[in-house]
Amino acid sequence: MWIFNQEYAGFWQFVKFTLVGMVNSALYILVFNVWMLASTGLMSSVAGWLVSLLGQWIDLNQATALGLIGNVLAWFVSTTNSYWMNSKLTFDGVQVILWRVLIKFYLGYVFTNLLLYSWLTYVQMELLGMPTGLVSIVNVLIVGPVNFMIAKFWSMKPSNP
Repeated sequence: MWIFNQEYAGFWQFVKFTLVGMVNSALYILVFNVWMLASTGLMSSVAGWLVSLLGQWIDLNQATALGLIGNVLAWFVSTTNSYWMNSKLTFDGVQVILWRVLIKFYLGYVFTNLLLYSWLTYVQMELLGMPTGLVSIVNVLIVGPVNFMIAKFWSMKPSNP
């Protein structure tokens, strides 16, 4: 079929990257919510220790501190899974040096998901007055393709050891 020709390979690669992103968004939400539930129940002593550790540097209430810890945990789990899925499915098992590519993958996601997303949110809400719901949609539409470009041309690009 014409749409599966080699000239559309980049398009299908982007589609696979988007589907992997959707899976990892669901995984992020799952891990975050499981953390929030577990941190008030079974893991309350571990969560309390982490909150007190975090409280040494930042003055936060317990719910916010647990949310920040959950965010970092969920980001780490979903980004690690994103690396694995994209290296196997999107970029067709590219043979790469694991630790080097994984570090580059994390750095790319820190740039886009932490710095770029936060900056866009600030500009859109503080300077442009956009509603929160619209901000998140616009940011996903901007950050998603940037993540793809960073992965395709930098972090997942095959290189000589």
